[in-house]
Amino acid sequence: MSQSAVKHNHKSLYEWACLINADREEERMIIEKDPYIEEAVKELERDPERMDEYLFSQKNLSDYATQMKFSKELGKAEGEHILASLIQKLFLDGRIEDARLAVDDENMRIKLYREYHLT
Repeated sequence: MSQSAVKHNHKSLYEWACLINADREEERMIIEKDPYIEEAVKELERDPERMDEYLFSQKNLSDYATQMKFSKELGKAEGEHILASLIQKLFLDGRIEDARLAVDDENMRIKLYREYHLT
């Protein structure tokens, strides 16, 4: 989805995101356009501790999302490595049909992982 499509489809969310990264001039322009954002900024300016808590919370959410993405990618890579090892062992044992089944059938793949002590 292009940036302009995001702006159009999620205008309010986009404006909040822009506010977080805005310099003072951009911030002023965003605030002038949306009374809800203006009120939220005023409230946060009255209580800087709440702003710090909010920014800390946002950082934690961002860090968590990054960690989950990395873990998912790492798990996928490990799974692909184990499957490649299984296929190699099956080919070496002349079990070509079982190799094909391992790729297509998760239950067969799990059975073969156990048989070859790969789990």
